[in-house]
Amino acid sequence: INMAIFLLLLVFGGVGARVTFSDNAYNDVLVYIHPDVPEDVRLLDNINKTFTSASALLHRASHQHFYFGTITIYIPHTWTTKTFYEDVDQESRDNMDVFIEPSRADGDHSSNAPFTPNFKGCEQMGEYIHFTNTFML
Repeated sequence: INMAIFLLLLVFGGVGARVTFSDNAYNDVLVYIHPDVPEDVRLLDNINKTFTSASALLHRASHQHFYFGTITIYIPHTWTTKTFYEDVDQESRDNMDVFIEPSRADGDHSSNAPFTPNFKGCEQMGEYIHFTNTFML
């Protein structure tokens, strides 16, 4: 995964309905996995690795000023419950910063390339960052 693209999308793409910034850290980033994404522990590992790598890149690029702090991954109810999963307080797709959806091929999004939908027009904040599970694996 190209960390520079991810980092630019997240930090400069204008997303962040819930993201807070304190003590030089981007906190409260919500990753929402669509219920139709097949359960795969590699996906969770890769999300973790992606944010860890992007945080290190951001920290270096900002001359040790900024990094990613707390990240919450919303595990779909369709996945097997694990003891280390914690309940998320009424989080929903409306609050997500990163959306992971099943891979698909339709007229609008026929590739697995990440994108940031923007329904508000040019120079306005995007809604969220979109990845497919195939891209993240």
